[in-house]
Amino acid sequence: MATAGLNIGLSVLKIGFAQLVQHSVRLKDAKNENAAIPPVVAAFDADFAAIVDAYNNGQATAADCIQALQYVDATIQANLRNSITDASGNFLPGTGWNASVGVAGLCNKQCTAGCCVYHGDLGPPLSLAQVALGGPGGAWGRGDPRLQLTATGGVIKVPAVFASKYGGQDRPGYTVTLARVPGVGAVQAGLLSTVDELLGNPPSALQGLLPASGATTGLSPTLLIAGVALIFGAILLAVLAGGRA
Repeated sequence: MATAGLNIGLSVLKIGFAQLVQHSVRLKDAKNENAAIPPVVAAFDADFAAIVDAYNNGQATAADCIQALQYVDATIQANLRNSITDASGNFLPGTGWNASVGVAGLCNKQCTAGCCVYHGDLGPPLSLAQVALGGPGGAWGRGDPRLQLTATGGVIKVPAVFASKYGGQDRPGYTVTLARVPGVGAVQAGLLSTVDELLGNPPSALQGLLPASGATTGLSPTLLIAGVALIFGAILLAVLAGGRA
């Protein structure tokens, strides 16, 4: 890439991070603005999906995913801007990139094709995903209607790209969900907590608030034994499933 500071090859990225952004890092500068859009959209879709999957499957931390999202954002912006500037950084005739115009949702001579697609379609999901992961995000934040925050992350609406008017192919919009699946350890903790309740042992947070010695669960011994057996069976299944994952 021509933009200084973005010449980051896969070899200098840590392995996990490189795997998350392998498509964006290989983008080549297009010869004109319209030609730049299709490969950028394809790279965005592939890397965005990889980052979401890595987080949801517990293969990458929120911090790693935020860093990857920031890298993809900077890379596609640089690629699109490079397609409309000459070697001296001057805009080519008939092109323009104005962030304020783009963030306002306008597409005109100040914010032409690449600027319009970035600010309208690609930039918002990258920013909103960072917010869902606990980061500050960028030009688009918590109040954006394309983001629905949840207890485990968020649901993000990725806008459709109408590239046919630029000589490319349209790409439909879609929705992604950031929600990390609990690991086996969390499942075990929850099941063991249930065992404690069956045995009459209050959770640590309630120690001192519930009646002390002599309190009973009110369960018959037979029901109690059956319940404990079922729960430990569930723990064993969770452990075995985790080993196969």
